[in-house]
Amino acid sequence: MKIIKSTPNPSGAYPSPQPWNGTTPPDGWLEITTDTTEFYNGFVTLTITDGVVTAISENVEAHKAWTDAEAAKPKLVESDPIAEHDELIAMLTEKVTNLELGITT
Repeated sequence: MKIIKSTPNPSGAYPSPQPWNGTTPPDGWLEITTDTTEFYNGFVTLTITDGVVTAISENVEAHKAWTDAEAAKPKLVESDPIAEHDELIAMLTEKVTNLELGITT
């Protein structure tokens, strides 16, 4: 059986369904009887019948709000660790050379 938390995360998204070997879900979890291949990043509406999730559909508004917010976040600039390493080696080499020559800044 698969189970899902009965309440979404603070973002409004449900976490991924989890496998469960018990006969009944633990407190705060619901059994899922429907099979879904896409989970819309957790932004879904659950149809619950007698404590069992019988259908999952996309919560279009919540999913769009989340994707818009993700797109608006500043993008991280990936650094080049080899270039950073080479710059550091050059700087340290210059400092050692200056120290050997008695040059201080």
